[in-house]
Amino acid sequence: MYFVSLSSSSDGNSYAIYNDPNDIILIDAGIGIRRIERSFKELSLKLEHINYILITHTHCDHIKGLKALLNRIDPFLVCNKENITRIKEYNADILSFSHNEQFTISDFTIMPIEAYHDTPTNSFTLESNHCKAGILTDTGHVNVHMLKQLKNLDFLAIESNYSPIHLANSGYPKMLQSRINSKYGHLSNEQAYNTINILQHIKLKQILFVHLSKHSNSPNILEEGYINILKKKFPHTDFSIAPYNSYSKVFNIGVR
Repeated sequence: MYFVSLSSSSDGNSYAIYNDPNDIILIDAGIGIRRIERSFKELSLKLEHINYILITHTHCDHIKGLKALLNRIDPFLVCNKENITRIKEYNADILSFSHNEQFTISDFTIMPIEAYHDTPTNSFTLESNHCKAGILTDTGHVNVHMLKQLKNLDFLAIESNYSPIHLANSGYPKMLQSRINSKYGHLSNEQAYNTINILQHIKLKQILFVHLSKHSNSPNILEEGYINILKKKFPHTDFSIAPYNSYSKVFNIGVR
């Protein structure tokens, strides 16, 4: 199983997961088609091999490039039933799911986990070939049910959106600050850190921090405040940060 972040920030988010590069699941399309195509070319992947686009939610930074992408290729669009009305304008075959009801696409068994955002949102676990990946993003908090679903992962992409101190000094309007740090906003660095401490086990060898804000966080803040501590506590785990505007390394999941 392979996972790559194509871009991850408040400006745009998109990820790809696959076993076979001829059968790709794209998770969100929050960046322009030219950027996706350029990244795919450099990664030796092809747009026409995207067979499914799995949507976490319909905020612009997750679907900005969706319309242009669907004008070029013809994948299935996979989204929560609550979001169908928000994407019905797109010319695509839509597969729908409900929160916490498992389904299968390609050769992946997927569990859509209800997240806590200000619009219907899902995080996911994706399981195939005895490997299990999780993506936990765009949620203001993590509850016991979410933690239960995220057990026994080989790989986790987890949101680490903001530092409360830097959010307060970001220049964002107070209303936006309140939205971000609410129970229906985003995960802070500390919340991500605490979640990892609960989930960490011998199987979870790769953790990728995603969706860092450019204005209220930075890789240095996350690295110095939290990742350096995690590296000492869990020396056999690979901790990485997704680049804001370019693709990450390709994670080979399940390889020991």
